[in-house]
Amino acid sequence: MMKYRDVLNRFAAHCRDAGVRLMHAISVQTLDDFAVRRRRDGMAAKTVYTELTIVRQWLNFAVTRRMLSMSPVAGTKLVKPKRGPRDYWRQDELDAIVDAAKGPYKAAFVLMAETGMRIGEVVHLTHNDLILDGPTPVAHIRAKEVVPGAKPWRPKNGEERVVPLSPRAVAMLRDLPRRRRWVIDRMNGTTATATQPTNDRHIIAYLKTVLAKLGLEGTNHKFRHSFCTIAVLAGVDFFTLRRWVGHIDEEALKIYVHIADEQAQLSMRQLTERREVDRILAACKGPGKAGRVGGDVGADASAKPARGRQGISKVSAKPSRGGRGAGGGSAKFQQSHGGQQ
Repeated sequence: MMKYRDVLNRFAAHCRDAGVRLMHAISVQTLDDFAVRRRRDGMAAKTVYTELTIVRQWLNFAVTRRMLSMSPVAGTKLVKPKRGPRDYWRQDELDAIVDAAKGPYKAAFVLMAETGMRIGEVVHLTHNDLILDGPTPVAHIRAKEVVPGAKPWRPKNGEERVVPLSPRAVAMLRDLPRRRRWVIDRMNGTTATATQPTNDRHIIAYLKTVLAKLGLEGTNHKFRHSFCTIAVLAGVDFFTLRRWVGHIDEEALKIYVHIADEQAQLSMRQLTERREVDRILAACKGPGKAGRVGGDVGADASAKPARGRQGISKVSAKPSRGGRGAGGGSAKFQQSHGGQQ
């Protein structure tokens, strides 16, 4: 509700600046001008799309309450921006974020980083959902009653699943005090709200503080994306990944497939380079090749004299015809000097 209120107050201010005082005076042009204004404010395309969707929902709500006969934007369609490649935290960055956190916040960060759970699934996790003993510790993501008599909380798309827990997550969960029903205690819990799950807005606020100290950026959902990316790079197949993290929309799946393709291409390049190195080494070790490539000058070098300049072996085998060679001079020179060189 806080998010919706901020967006609608911003849209109301835009309407006042545009001279639109009554709801029935709102037009498609009003909405388009609001989108242009938000883009000029530096908002991302996805943020602008979300705010326009909220305004459309508000106008539809006004129709259901008969404040308007029809929505001024009825029949129009918003173009959802394409999701581009999303950044993710490397494993060392995830470790730094977890190490910098304290208390229940640290537990929430560990669960998101080690399992890929959504923030809503983490804050609605109870101690009864955990099985920490045995060879396969798991967490059950399932619907549950939060407030007696109210609509129960359900996972996204109503999809219930079992999530395997890493040794790090198990160690953290075993150290947590079991004071209340929820695994993550309510940070500012009062007597009236102690039985309710924690507020995920408190977790994101604390995360922003930690990220600012580390010089990083991101949101709660970046834990999930980082987990999926690291799993894909480690060779986890998509069927297993979907069983772990639940529903993955098609756009996100395309990104993970692209990451896997890049990793496959990198592995193929590394394999090709390794094969080339092996071929070169094999060629260097072949017959008559060792002395040419920095090898040990052994039997091959002694068996065949070097070419070009005369070496010691050639001079000793055949004395030179003139001059003072190593093996003796000319006949005249020897006679004139008594046979002495």
